[in-house]
Amino acid sequence: MKPVLNLAIATLYLSYSITLLGQPTIDLRICDDPNSSPLTSWRNSSLLHITKILKEENSTIEIGVRRAVCNPTMPDTSCAAIPDSMFCRQAVLDRIQTASAWMATTFDRSGAESYENFRRQNPRPATSAFQYADGASSDAQMDSFIGLLKRHVGEKSNRPRHPGTNVKAVAEMQQRIVAYNMAALVGHEIYHMDNNQCGITEKAASEKSGIFSHVLDVQVGNSLFCPANPDPNEINADRCAMRHIDRLRGSAGLAPGSAEDFARRAAADMVAFQTTFGFRRYAQLPAGKYVTPDLDQYLRPPLRLLLLAGSMSKPGVGKQLCGEAAGLFVHGVQDDFGKCEGKGDVSDELLALLPSGVEASWNGAPWTEDTFSCDR
Repeated sequence: MKPVLNLAIATLYLSYSITLLGQPTIDLRICDDPNSSPLTSWRNSSLLHITKILKEENSTIEIGVRRAVCNPTMPDTSCAAIPDSMFCRQAVLDRIQTASAWMATTFDRSGAESYENFRRQNPRPATSAFQYADGASSDAQMDSFIGLLKRHVGEKSNRPRHPGTNVKAVAEMQQRIVAYNMAALVGHEIYHMDNNQCGITEKAASEKSGIFSHVLDVQVGNSLFCPANPDPNEINADRCAMRHIDRLRGSAGLAPGSAEDFARRAAADMVAFQTTFGFRRYAQLPAGKYVTPDLDQYLRPPLRLLLLAGSMSKPGVGKQLCGEAAGLFVHGVQDDFGKCEGKGDVSDELLALLPSGVEASWNGAPWTEDTFSCDR
């Protein structure tokens, strides 16, 4: 049943044919920054993506959505969850939407036709996308087109309201990129919200291939870094997020071909960026500047990146990581090794997921854009 969103009131209830392991009611709390703009279609879209992630078959759940102004008593996080309740900052959701819009719009402008050609024209695209979303760069033409995207998403109409533009196709791609990002972020929190259980029992591709177990061995051993033991519930929450990404990847998406492939690669870059530098902008840093936060309860950033961003790719179709995602993995490995050395062995299992140029560069070849090519 299509939900009715009444954003004029503080609390709204959406009826869906969905379940969360039998829980009858889910409490979703979203806080807005004190100086945020009025409600926009991005907010409707984010809410719908969250409910789709909750969606299972053959039962009913009621989701209560409560809005408040963010204040110092709110959790200092992007999203967080306890049994039957989830909290998110609207700014974090809007940031994902805007960065995704930058990705889709820039791809359309470029005429690149493939992710590899696109990244050659736009080195480190996810970094550029988040710098734009964080207000560290400006582009009046981009602002104008993203305004069209917002209106199109809000209208949910196939009528050609914006003649002479590709707004419909770009909006579809943008929303697909958002969906993958939300699967990574919200798919993780759902595990905590559902009493540390995952509603998807089908193993993720990385679980079936043994990569997930291998990553855990690397995390707790000293083959690459010094040993570290994160919170098992955070590891299992990432496992759940991978399963949500797998389910989304297997669902009907964009038309076969470059559009869907680009959406996955763009989302992989964005998730790689966020697992490295955090899922929100830190106010104490200058806009456009990023550092890796110390989050010892999670997997090391490059290993978490490999699992979550790597899940965007179809198993056996190309490399799991390439482009900026592969570059961020290398950055994360070198950064973490500098902080806490192990034996420094990047295993064959990990190298097999990366372009062949990465191993060559680690063995002395120059680091170039070819190092991270999706065609190698």
